[in-house]
Order: sequence, then structure tokens, then C-alpha cells
Amino acid sequence: MLKNKGEQGITLVALVITIIIIIILATVTINMAFGDNGLITQAQKAKDMTANSIAAEQEGMNSVLSEYLNVIAEDSGTKV
Repeated sequence: MLKNKGEQGITLVALVITIIIIIILATVTINMAFGDNGLITQAQKAKDMTANSIAAEQEGMNSVLSEYLNVIAEDSGTKV
């Protein structure tokens, strides 16, 4: 079959430009995810800060509980 003059396919230039744009977008995305201040790094920092906050909160709760038990023990006349 013969091709009609009106039918045109994708040109090599358009294909190369499309591939270059995809590579640029992939590079930016990878840098945003894995860079020095990327999403993965920020998530790890948030995880560490949460663990530290939980530990500090638990220490505070233990201190309050200990003080509460001492007050209760003093009121009842026994020492814990």
C-alpha cells in the first residue's frame, strides 16, 4: 500500500525532545526524593524526632506518676 502525502508520523526531532523532557523530569523527581534535603531525608528526621518526643513524654509521665505515688504514700502514712 502506498502512503498518502497527508499522513505523517512522529518525527525524530519530536521524539528526541520528548525523551529529553522525560529525563529532565525524572532527574528533578529523583533529586526531590533522595537529595540532601529530600523527602526521604525529611521523613527520617521526622521519625527520629517523634521517637525522641515519645521517650521524653514517657520520662515525664513516669516522673509525674512517681511523684503522685509519693504523695499518696505520704497521705496514707507509708513510703513507696
